[in-house]
Amino acid sequence: MKSHAIFLNIIAHSILSTLFISCGFAQDSSTTLNLPKINFKLKPSIECVNFPQKDSVKAAKLATRYQRFVKAKFDSISLVKKGLSYTVDSTKRADFQCDLILALGNYSFSRSFPNFVNLHYHVINLATLDTVTKSAIALEELSEITPQQFQSSSEMFSSNIFISFHNMIVTTDEVLNPYNTPQYPNQGAAIIPQYFVATQPHLTTWAKKITHLVNNVLAQQQTKKKIDMWQPTNELVYHFNYYPRYRMASPKTYKSNNQDFLITGEVYEKSPTQLALKLAITGQELYEDSQTQGLSVQKELVFRKDLLDRGIYSELVYKIQKNFLVFVLANYR
Repeated sequence: MKSHAIFLNIIAHSILSTLFISCGFAQDSSTTLNLPKINFKLKPSIECVNFPQKDSVKAAKLATRYQRFVKAKFDSISLVKKGLSYTVDSTKRADFQCDLILALGNYSFSRSFPNFVNLHYHVINLATLDTVTKSAIALEELSEITPQQFQSSSEMFSSNIFISFHNMIVTTDEVLNPYNTPQYPNQGAAIIPQYFVATQPHLTTWAKKITHLVNNVLAQQQTKKKIDMWQPTNELVYHFNYYPRYRMASPKTYKSNNQDFLITGEVYEKSPTQLALKLAITGQELYEDSQTQGLSVQKELVFRKDLLDRGIYSELVYKIQKNFLVFVLANYR
């Protein structure tokens, strides 16, 4: 129980530290976000792969121990009712499922020691069946996994799972206010000057909710830091200012500034089965090396209409969060 309490404190502190509140932006009660929180669950069984027949019983027992440990963490997090931007509730329909795999050698990553055991997790969007994120930790050879290593690897592994949940989700039950500080020299601001527009009247509500989701991604990314893994002492700060002018009671006319990023959008029906958000990002150009780093900001995001009609928002939330997280990474250093 003590380890569970420590784990909960660490998770709650790391998550709450990313939510910022400030005054000065008027809210229109008719255009609040009001989408349910994304819900996660753990797959009831763990998969055990690549082990030879002679090791199958021992591997299965080890896999079951890891499954029980991670399940206990899920059960603990499910008790947290405040401060999280998502839920872990087995009584509700899950949006994402976490699958655990214990594998010998290479399984889902290209490089691995052939005799080492690897513990993997895959997060699956249950509506689209896409694997949205995955990771693994390397252990030792099966016969060399000690009780001490089991404990330390279990703690690290389960912590990584919940950190990934937080990193892939944006707040959906409230509209976040930005937390602005004095700008760095020669650093522009990100600005949403108006609500995203809709090509048809029945899409107006969705256009406003999508605008709020983009707002929340940008607000949550403020004051974060990126560590250069090759030079651990060198912190690359992408501290930036974001201004949701679309939320001001009397929006002032935006005056062009070539250092700023101006974000506008249009929501339309791409096909009978799809909605799309077409983005225009003007002002300072995206960093030229963003493509070479694999940080490609998409100018059009496509969503399945049938999911939205059924009240399933996981695809919408995940795609918006992923794209604008990339926008931040590609532009602020």
